[in-house]
Amino acid sequence: MKWEKLVEQRKNKSGISPKLSARLEQLADFLEQIVQDKEDSSLLEMLVGFPEQAHLAFDEDDQEALDILISQIEDLSINQITQFLRYYTVFFHLMNSQEQREITRINRDRAMDTGPDSPRSESIAEAVYHLKGEGFSSQEAVNVIAKLDIQPTITAHPTEARRHSVLIKQQHITEMIEQLKAADLLTPDERKELKINIFNEIYLLLATDEVRTERVTVEDEVENGIFYFRNAIWQTVPVLYDDLRNAFEMYYDNIPDFEPILRYRSWIGSDRDGNPNVTPKVTWQTILEQRKNVIELYLNELDGLRRYLSISQNKYDISEEFKASLEQDQQQDPLSDRFKRLYNQEPYRRKLTHIMHKLQHQLSMTKNNRVNEVLEEAQKYKISDFIHDIELIADSLQESGLKRVATQGKLKHLLIRVKTFGFHLAGLDIRQHSEKHEVAVAELLEVGQVTDEYRSLSEKEKVHLLTDELKNPRPLSPVQAHLDGNTSQMLEVFGIIGQMLTLDENSFGNYIISMTHGVSDMLEVLILAKETGLWSYEDGKVESKIDVVPLFETIEDLEECGRLMTEIFESSVYQKQLSARNNLQEIMLGYSDSNKDGGYWMANWALEEAQRDLGEVCREYDIDFRLFHGRGGTVGRGGGRSNQAILALPPISNNGRIRFTEQGEVISFRYSLASITRRHLEQIVNAMIRITVSEKSTMVEQSEFDEVMDKLAKYSMKKYRNLIEDEYFWNWYTSKTPI
Repeated sequence: MKWEKLVEQRKNKSGISPKLSARLEQLADFLEQIVQDKEDSSLLEMLVGFPEQAHLAFDEDDQEALDILISQIEDLSINQITQFLRYYTVFFHLMNSQEQREITRINRDRAMDTGPDSPRSESIAEAVYHLKGEGFSSQEAVNVIAKLDIQPTITAHPTEARRHSVLIKQQHITEMIEQLKAADLLTPDERKELKINIFNEIYLLLATDEVRTERVTVEDEVENGIFYFRNAIWQTVPVLYDDLRNAFEMYYDNIPDFEPILRYRSWIGSDRDGNPNVTPKVTWQTILEQRKNVIELYLNELDGLRRYLSISQNKYDISEEFKASLEQDQQQDPLSDRFKRLYNQEPYRRKLTHIMHKLQHQLSMTKNNRVNEVLEEAQKYKISDFIHDIELIADSLQESGLKRVATQGKLKHLLIRVKTFGFHLAGLDIRQHSEKHEVAVAELLEVGQVTDEYRSLSEKEKVHLLTDELKNPRPLSPVQAHLDGNTSQMLEVFGIIGQMLTLDENSFGNYIISMTHGVSDMLEVLILAKETGLWSYEDGKVESKIDVVPLFETIEDLEECGRLMTEIFESSVYQKQLSARNNLQEIMLGYSDSNKDGGYWMANWALEEAQRDLGEVCREYDIDFRLFHGRGGTVGRGGGRSNQAILALPPISNNGRIRFTEQGEVISFRYSLASITRRHLEQIVNAMIRITVSEKSTMVEQSEFDEVMDKLAKYSMKKYRNLIEDEYFWNWYTSKTPI
């Protein structure tokens, strides 16, 4: 098995465990046999010999080995190169899948070695253990958890191009190889059948297009995002609350009930900045697709719960409120004779059947996609009604003496999911560039005969004019006015937001403004909201259905964001907007553009200072705030371990609230396996608990440190700009990179 040399090299370099090494050797053996069956011997010899030659050429700086490599590659045909890359791509992807399984195994082994006095590092138990050690009472610890507001945000990104067909096959192969290593649990026939299945799955993987042969559409991206919600995320979320309750039981001898501290958002199908394919229609279709999928998941859960709750009313009484609800359900939507006969003495099964019928009506109407009918049907059974029904079952169970059934396991998990995912799965944010808003508002002001010179006004003049117009109840655009494509589509987007809010108030998240440079950028969005009935000003009071979020991305904007937010908070009309939205302001920080603009060092230092400035300004104006970190996957785009990034946040910006993006290859790594997802999320919860209870009084004077960092940042940015602005840089860059 010559290909095992590659495994041996990886083992020597990274110190991988014997168990992982054995599985990788098994994988190498399967692939080598497949290549031997399918290809000529020369390609096999090159495939198995390539790692050794590459090691000598690059790790040992052997020029002769490098010459051999170059010669081998030059002699290959295009078809051979394609096959060569294909086999190695499959090998490395399967190797990565095995390493994910190894991470799961290591975490399990570490969990087995824990106890009350030695909780697993970065776990929820460790965080609660820390609270106990710091002298927090049970109620004080519960209050800390209740403050948490964690919102991972799934975004589409072209760096993750693998199809789900490929991802699923990789998982199956990895699982089967893991089963194969448990030889003592398999009969000879089972072992033989398992090997056949592994070979077949690898053959099929090699025969499957790794990326789609056509350009990925927004609809494809939506489908990809929903895949992760339907699987690892759906499985994991209730487990986090089990971990919390178990930790409190261990350290406080108390099992409190927690409202959701984790909710997901999404940009897929709604992020319009720079993507003309994200139309209003696509956004509406996205929220319907999410609604359809989450209802399907609930129906599956309810079906399992119906089989589970086989409680007879002959053995346990039900509460009067539960009995009344059953009678009302039977009047409004009578069960068929079959269900009445099947569940005659089983009230909980009857109740669950009524709930399933209501959800099936919702699902059917959602699939029909006739807007008015969808919106009308949605009002008949809202998420609050669904929550009430599940809580009614739980309360009745508790009242009848079945407390554990009500508060632990399947029913509790369903209630957590319902409160977390609602009928929307993940709230959709809409993001658009500030210039698009300015152009649209300029045209509206022109057709409204206010001014035809809006774009040439100073910032101060714009703010004054917009403030006056926001207080004016009349719409700017006459009903029959002809508006250009940008403006009409902008108004259509806000119309879709209105539909989303009517469908489910949680389906729409926030409105995010890319490249926010001034107060006018914020007020322009309110003008558009006012024009479409989402915002109004009457008798000195604002009614608003949307939250407006500035996005600071460039080095200059990050440096100025504290001053700008001060100006925004000083705006009389925006103060009323905040009052209408629970005095909460979300602010987004872009990690990618700042890196491109100022280089790695300056970008990170500018982000650090921006968070300090924003924390100080929001606290000075007594504004509740949530920072939204637009982190990428790679280090160059602000990536890295999320929990470590959280622990590094400036103390003044810590208030229990956080949002962060999950992008591209990061999504497929963190959300492919429920075990990896659980570890990722528990590390985030652990970090958020730790920073939320950290005292600002422990902050040391950092002026000398800041001065040094400032000098280094400015120097590094100067060198970075000199490099990328060099007249020869672009030609060199395009010749040396995959661009």
